[in-house]
Amino acid sequence: MNLNQNLIITYSNQKARELKKSLKNPLDKVVTLSAFVNEFFEKHSFKTLIKPIIATSYIYKTIKNENIEYLDFISQNSNTLDLIYDFILKINASKVDLSKILKDEKLKAIELLNSKYIEFKNKNNLVDSNDIFQLAINDFNKNDFSKYEKIYLDNFEIENIKLYRSNLELELINLFSKISIPLEQTINTN
Repeated sequence: MNLNQNLIITYSNQKARELKKSLKNPLDKVVTLSAFVNEFFEKHSFKTLIKPIIATSYIYKTIKNENIEYLDFISQNSNTLDLIYDFILKINASKVDLSKILKDEKLKAIELLNSKYIEFKNKNNLVDSNDIFQLAINDFNKNDFSKYEKIYLDNFEIENIKLYRSNLELELINLFSKISIPLEQTINTN
């Protein structure tokens, strides 16, 4: 008996639930891009995902150790640490040139925090969400897609609204688009 299974990649958990309800084949696997990446990471990496509390604590420690005057107003339990960490994750995910969006002391502070954060991660064998996406991109060919009859990729851009969060996600979407069938074509023809 041959059990046919398709893989469907979509942009949100809500969309994945909707698709699962409408499937003709209950064996089809419907996952979000993030879920696919997390599953890939679990199978292919022995590194540890950094916890936000560790990252923000390290950022605070760096501000104090490096005497970053621009940020010396921040206390250890400040929400600003979360904002800085989120900002560092976003700039690294989108590969933004900091000098285009920041100037002077702010630029120096964020550049220093970012480089120390990356150094800390590497030294301690830690990864963040960006590293996990980068792993999935770099090792894309390690996936065994042969177990799926077809791979469908949902549209991650609807009426000029981008449903991906970063250049890293877009890079992975582009890799999938080379080996998949656009999902909307199938829905429209069925």
